Amino acid sequence: MKGSFAILTHGDVLQIPGCQSFTYVHLVKEDQLAAKESVELKRWRISSRVLGTGSYALVLLASDSKTGYQVACKRQPKSLLVNEEDRKNLRREYKLLKRLTHPNINKLIDWTQDEQHVYFLMNLVCAGDLFNYVCGNHGRLTDSEAKFIFYQLAKAVQYLHAKGIAHRDIKPENVLLLNYGRFPRIQLGDFGLATGFQLVGNQPPRSSSLCGTLVYLSSEALRVKVTGEEYDPRGLDLWAMGATLHLTLSGSHPFDHGDHINLEHLQFQIQQHLLESGVIDRRWIRQHGLEEDEELIMLDGSVADMEYAAKAKQDLVNRIMGAVYTEIDDYVNQDAKKLVAALLHPEPARRLRASQIMSSAWIQSSATELGNMYEARVLSKFEQERRAME
Repeated sequence: MKGSFAILTHGDVLQIPGCQSFTYVHLVKEDQLAAKESVELKRWRISSRVLGTGSYALVLLASDSKTGYQVACKRQPKSLLVNEEDRKNLRREYKLLKRLTHPNINKLIDWTQDEQHVYFLMNLVCAGDLFNYVCGNHGRLTDSEAKFIFYQLAKAVQYLHAKGIAHRDIKPENVLLLNYGRFPRIQLGDFGLATGFQLVGNQPPRSSSLCGTLVYLSSEALRVKVTGEEYDPRGLDLWAMGATLHLTLSGSHPFDHGDHINLEHLQFQIQQHLLESGVIDRRWIRQHGLEEDEELIMLDGSVADMEYAAKAKQDLVNRIMGAVYTEIDDYVNQDAKKLVAALLHPEPARRLRASQIMSSAWIQSSATELGNMYEARVLSKFEQERRAME
């Protein structure tokens, strides 16, 4: 199919009509190749070619045994499904993915299992993720390219929310690129933390689970760590979209990365922010059995190092919960900056909704061009791929 791609595996022959043929060879020892045989399950040939790794799963290259159509295979060991909660989460992910068919969402094609593993067969994505793409483009994208990528992400999230699903882990690393070059097609992936919800009248959906990536968590989601209050999970998605857009426009994260800071160790800092903001008082803290002072235990380094780490944690929490993000340079489009501010609003009720993003001034200024580009680059390719799977 013109414009399509394939990942080569050991022994594949690339034939150029009327010219030459090339055989692809892995530069590894023969005994290593022999030990890495493919697995045949249902209609799928699952190879040992690793495309990516996660906390609990490997992503392998697989193909349809009859047509050769390539897909990505997420392989999760059953040994890690140690309790009913783990099995429940896996079933939830499968049920949610099964409901989704959209050009900008990484689609579940099939699933299978053997004695040791569960396999999810997904769309094959070969061009990396948005975070690495931004890093490889001098740390930021042009206004037009950032707009086209965000336009696709907005369509995906609007579709999810209309279907009663919140992703809860939107970040550049989960925005997957389907092709190389400028203005790539994207798909939102990794639905391991996604949740379904139902709208009852005018009441927003509620969630009390704290999950996701720390620096993409919204202010109201962090409060759960201390107060246990429920929040609308759609607001978490929109906040994370704002943080993602900030990064594509500026090349920096709005609240710094904080890779060294563990969410599990931030309860006291969140508590302090709520205390200083007047949301809770010391009586409330005592009534709920919380510590009024943080116990600092020095394992390595000096007292100064320990105090610096504590200050860094408090500063990160204060910035996220107060929506005090790094300023974007003046040369960046003002309407784009206004959209970031509308998505990173500290009050969930005043945060822009997914259905309102397309009406923002930044998107509307290029609405015709975006629509035409989306039709040519995304919808037409999506239809070609759908026919190839039939």
